[in-house]
Amino acid sequence: MSGLPSILIVDDSEDTQLLCTRALRHDGLHVAAVGSAEEALRYLETSAVNVIVLDYMLPPPMFQLCGTPRRTRVMNGVGLMHEVLVRWSTVNILFISGQPPAKLRAQGVPPHAPILQKPFRGEVFHEAVLQLLPGRERAEVSDAGTVSSLRLMPRKQRRVIVRGPVTLEGEMTTAGQLQDLSETGCKLSSATPPRVGSHVTLKMFLPSTETIKINVAIVRWSRAEECGLEFLWIDQAMLSHLRTYLRRFTV
Repeated sequence: MSGLPSILIVDDSEDTQLLCTRALRHDGLHVAAVGSAEEALRYLETSAVNVIVLDYMLPPPMFQLCGTPRRTRVMNGVGLMHEVLVRWSTVNILFISGQPPAKLRAQGVPPHAPILQKPFRGEVFHEAVLQLLPGRERAEVSDAGTVSSLRLMPRKQRRVIVRGPVTLEGEMTTAGQLQDLSETGCKLSSATPPRVGSHVTLKMFLPSTETIKINVAIVRWSRAEECGLEFLWIDQAMLSHLRTYLRRFTV
């Protein structure tokens, strides 16, 4: 790919593909466009990508990934995002959709993920993509269609001391022991902790309760045999279950 930064546009509308491609045509970028999640996964298997521009609504609404050991089902853009973050953890994602951002957040798009609501201006799209490229500060697109910096927020939830085995699946599969836990993150120990910045799927086997699954978590820090994770995407039912479990420790 000649070392050029690479953008993959995933949208079933040819008009949107053309608009996005034209907005980036003068920036010395390699831009490719596909119309479905299946095509996007095939492309990512063979090509390095820096940024994915992802339509939330993708046809078909549900499909079966081929060649996966556990018959994974991927639904719309959020499902594809999950697959991308676990398998290609360095890729940044910009969501585009005709739905209001608040509705997408409620349906599973994480708070940190930038969203552009259609129709959007070419210059706003252009700036949002450029700020997601390596070496640029992460961008956050407001509901008004403007771009601002995305900064880490201070921890809001108190963490409680919890012990229990965990498994992590991502670039590698490993196991560990939970040290503390909150609604938004945890600390754990592992003989082979994942690297900082990698995305994993986390399963926590907590005492006296069923397994709690975190769809996507990011490793924020790692030292010796310990690491800290921030939860990026949790199924609503699992989040409710996690909150119920943590209430046991609330004074």
